[in-house]
Amino acid sequence: MLQHVYPAEEDSRPGSTRSPRHPRFVLSSPARIGLASLSCAAGVIHLVMVPSHARESILEGIGFAVAGWLQLAVAFVLITRSSRPVLRLIIVFNLTLIGAWAMSRTWGLPFGEHAGHPEPASFVDLTAVGLEVALVVASALLLTRPHLGRGWNYPRQVFGSAASSAS
Repeated sequence: MLQHVYPAEEDSRPGSTRSPRHPRFVLSSPARIGLASLSCAAGVIHLVMVPSHARESILEGIGFAVAGWLQLAVAFVLITRSSRPVLRLIIVFNLTLIGAWAMSRTWGLPFGEHAGHPEPASFVDLTAVGLEVALVVASALLLTRPHLGRGWNYPRQVFGSAASSAS
């Protein structure tokens, strides 16, 4: 039977050039897919809201477009090459977006057509902020426990359990 050896385990073997104290950072596939899905979903919401915000203020429209495209780019980077710096960047970037949202709902943004006037919270923006909060929490958790999800065989557990419950 073949057994997969993770790079962190490989690096601790005698003769390895990598220090066992600093194993290579490798996120499991379920962790990378989960984080990328959260970022992608928040990014799509931001992009969908660009036209309505651009009608009110071109600066807000640009801000939403930049936030959306950056969140989609982060999702791509998570899938292709996740690392500790990427997770830290995700935390800082999404906390910045959450902070901007909180400011817009409590005091109002300092610029734009409705500067200084708080906006009411809606289902759409609460959903985007919820996704961003989940992304921050999951990224922080995976920074300290990157091994989470390694033993999870996604297709077998999801589709196998669905198939067995249908019969």
